[in-house]
Amino acid sequence: MTQILFANSPEAYAAIEELADTIWREHYIPIIGKPQVDYMLRKFQTAGAIAGQSAAGMRYYLLEDRGQPAGYFAYEKQGEALFLSKIYVLKSHRGRGLARAAMEHIRNQAGVWGCRQIALTVTGHLASILGL
Repeated sequence: MTQILFANSPEAYAAIEELADTIWREHYIPIIGKPQVDYMLRKFQTAGAIAGQSAAGMRYYLLEDRGQPAGYFAYEKQGEALFLSKIYVLKSHRGRGLARAAMEHIRNQAGVWGCRQIALTVTGHLASILGL
């Protein structure tokens, strides 16, 4: 069963840091290299960095699958859009509907905020893969 938990505690931020470390190393090292992944994790995905982003308005959520941390996502309101900053699922938990549940939550929040669009940033190498 998928659960979406609002991350608003040091324990939740630490769980996200651990997920980020696993997911980023697995996925991004072959694409951007270990030094860049190390930098990005240190700069943006430590428990302290996540706490700071949360204090500035970014909303982080943990995705649980059968009671186990399996992914996370984060978003904030930017003008009239909901900006989807992050959405990650552990490889071992993909295909179980977690990203779908996250996107449903995100769409619902966009409606609550009166946002007419959901925006995200796609890096160059992913844009070509996605056909954007």
